[in-house]
Amino acid sequence: MTEKFADQLNLEKNANGSWLYAYGLLAGREKLFFNESQLQQLINANSESDFLNLMQSANFLGETVDEALINSQQADLDLIYSIVPDYALLELFLLFNDAHNLKVLLRTILPAQESILINNIEYLFMRPYLTEPQQILSVICNLSKNSKNDSELMTESGLTDLKVPEWFKTTIKQAEKVYLETYDMSRVDLVVNQALWQELIDKLSDINSKWLTEYYLLKADLINLEILLRCRNLSLSKEFFQRSILLQGNISQEQWLELFSFDNSALATKIDLLGFGDFSEIAINYHELGSASIFSQLADSRLMQKIQETKYFSSGVEKVAAYYLVRELERRNIRLIRACNLNAISHERAYQIIRPPYAGV
Repeated sequence: MTEKFADQLNLEKNANGSWLYAYGLLAGREKLFFNESQLQQLINANSESDFLNLMQSANFLGETVDEALINSQQADLDLIYSIVPDYALLELFLLFNDAHNLKVLLRTILPAQESILINNIEYLFMRPYLTEPQQILSVICNLSKNSKNDSELMTESGLTDLKVPEWFKTTIKQAEKVYLETYDMSRVDLVVNQALWQELIDKLSDINSKWLTEYYLLKADLINLEILLRCRNLSLSKEFFQRSILLQGNISQEQWLELFSFDNSALATKIDLLGFGDFSEIAINYHELGSASIFSQLADSRLMQKIQETKYFSSGVEKVAAYYLVRELERRNIRLIRACNLNAISHERAYQIIRPPYAGV
């Protein structure tokens, strides 16, 4: 019987934890992080039960692999909820669940010809979340109903009874507008992604952690670099690339657009100058089979290098953030290794694509 986690965390109550207590508690839990030997054991697991047993020894608890992965994220967020002195960091992490749930609802409702019952799609939601999906559904339906009646979109004052953040309301309006113009759901996802990252940057200013801000700016740059290489490889237009990139990050939109026009050799040189020399070779060879997975591994390795900087940090928001971010990368590693096992990918190839473990202990 697995633990039941809260779907929506109550962030209106006062947090009663402390960074010092969190530091001590998580230091012990770091000892359960996967090391290189344990990752190799996962790759060599002969059965699903062996695989699950190895996960459980690293604090991934559940009756199936999928359940253990879902439970682990919920348990990590619940743990942070119980040990921190304020909820700003938790809100930052939960933004990603909320954005996922918003995409699910928009993808379901915008093309629908009839009413949607929340119970029919609740299995698609990520938990815990900041915003109740039923509230999001009500906003989308209200806005959609007004626009389809050829009247103006409902004003903000008409939505005050719905407990949905302001960024959700503006994003829903923009997403519906884009969908009615293009009927392209991928464009809707882009609207949500842009809004998510702007909200994330806004919340980072409240947290006031130089390291954490650097981490997410680096992540935005890596996302944009991957979009750049993918668009070039698929011969997509510069306009498509411009729509797709995140506006956040260390590298400006103007710099990204300039990079788009270089040949592979010049691009490799330019990204080296921007501090991404470890991606120079993949920039030249991205057209080759398997390059996308190599890029993903390089990107995660770069993020892990950033997380390693917190090894000698004292108690504070950075240590708690690092714990959660390591666990997120572990979840990705588990999914990758399991996919290799299920698809009979050679152990040698699996070793090449797994992410490096955290070396903080």
